[in-house]
Amino acid sequence: MPTEELNVTHLKSRIGKVIAANRVLQGIDQKEMADALKVSANYLSQVENNNRSPSLKLLGQIGDYLKVPLSVLLFQAIDGTDINDPEDRHLFDKARPLMDKMISILLSEKPEKPEKKLSK
Repeated sequence: MPTEELNVTHLKSRIGKVIAANRVLQGIDQKEMADALKVSANYLSQVENNNRSPSLKLLGQIGDYLKVPLSVLLFQAIDGTDINDPEDRHLFDKARPLMDKMISILLSEKPEKPEKKLSK
C-alpha cells in the first residue's frame, strides 16, 4: 500500500492510546515507563493522550520497552478510515480481526525460561 493511500494524520492521533493500552495491559506504571525511557511522566502522559507526537526513535524505544514491535504498535493504531483506497480498506477490514487475535496471542505468550544445564 503506497504511503499516499494511508492517512498518517489519523494514525498519529491514535498512537498514544495504543501505547497507553499496551502499557496498562502489562501492568506498567506510567512513571516507571517514563523513567526507563528517560522522558518526564508529563511528556509520556501527553504522548498517551495524543497531545504530543513522539519521534520515530522514541516510538522504537517504547516498542522495545513494552516488547511490542514498532510495526505492531503502528498496526494497532490503524483503522479502516485511515486507508483511502476502497479495495485496500475492504481487505484490511477482513484481515483486521485475525491480525488482532494473532497479535494478542503473541503478546500474551511468556518467553520460556532457558533450562539450566547441569555441570558434570
